[in-house]
Amino acid sequence: MDQNLAKILADRISILLRQREPRVREEIARIKNDYEARGLFMSGMRFRGVANVLSADQTRLADEIWDAVYPILSESHVLYSEDLATELKALVDRFYPGRSQSIRERLVAEAASLRRGSVNVDLHLSRIVQAGDLGRCSLHNKIEAFCLSLRNQIPTLTISSEAEDKIDPAGVHAIRIGRLDPTAEQEFAKHNFKSHLPIVLTGEVEKGGGNVVQVAGEKVSLPPKQFCFFLRLVRELQRGKNGYVTSEKLIKERLALSKTNVNGVVFQLRKNFQHALEGQGIDKFDFIEAPKLMVRLSTHPQYISCSPIKSRPLEQYDPEIRKQVRGLRQAPISSPDILR
Repeated sequence: MDQNLAKILADRISILLRQREPRVREEIARIKNDYEARGLFMSGMRFRGVANVLSADQTRLADEIWDAVYPILSESHVLYSEDLATELKALVDRFYPGRSQSIRERLVAEAASLRRGSVNVDLHLSRIVQAGDLGRCSLHNKIEAFCLSLRNQIPTLTISSEAEDKIDPAGVHAIRIGRLDPTAEQEFAKHNFKSHLPIVLTGEVEKGGGNVVQVAGEKVSLPPKQFCFFLRLVRELQRGKNGYVTSEKLIKERLALSKTNVNGVVFQLRKNFQHALEGQGIDKFDFIEAPKLMVRLSTHPQYISCSPIKSRPLEQYDPEIRKQVRGLRQAPISSPDILR
């Protein structure tokens, strides 16, 4: 998980805990006043009332922590990784005070003020800890469910049987390899681009929100955040240079949270394109190149057809995607023969 995001989440939970403390004190004060009015101010019943407040507070804490962190996770478009659930659980556990010494100290202080009867501090503490453990378990389950939903957004792509019939002995779909004009071929060599595969921005949006890109006729579905990032790489290519975008610029344009997050988006993009690229004999690291602090789509802009996505009304796109689509050129500089 990106360290900046982890810090934001930690800060939000810290604020939540500070905001909750006065509420707990007020509840305890209300319980004490109630028992005092009934002449039980110094009794074991008052102690049990305070313990019940602390136990209920531990139960509520799990839901409140999740309500605090979930909007941040959603809005940051955090990417799935195998370690994400473990990292999120470790982060929230740091702040979950089910076994904290402060609760014991509060119970001991309450017990010391009693004048009638006696109480078992450890017994009440164990009940509060148990409530906290159940709450934390519920919170962990929500984290697992969230990470599972992220994992399910990563499409699993296979080469269609129709495409397999067109694979030549070298493992390349020769029918779909694009050709450039002489000037573009010189530019291709000059900038050391790697991929000759035609790319079509289809403008198609799946029911789950995935945006469809075709690579040599193979469909690839990209979640909105990754698609915005991909469109930005296309726009940079269309400027006519080597196509590299710096990590600093991507962060400034809010397409990534940090340099680490840039690497994470690149990793997911490569993963999503991998199946389509393998059938064409192109390595995913050659398709999207990411040397130190830079990223590019390693192809010539003539290989990218933007007409389908530009033909749809802008209002039909997500606001962030709309910004990127608005900056695309309608068509390549000169259309290569991509169907021979």
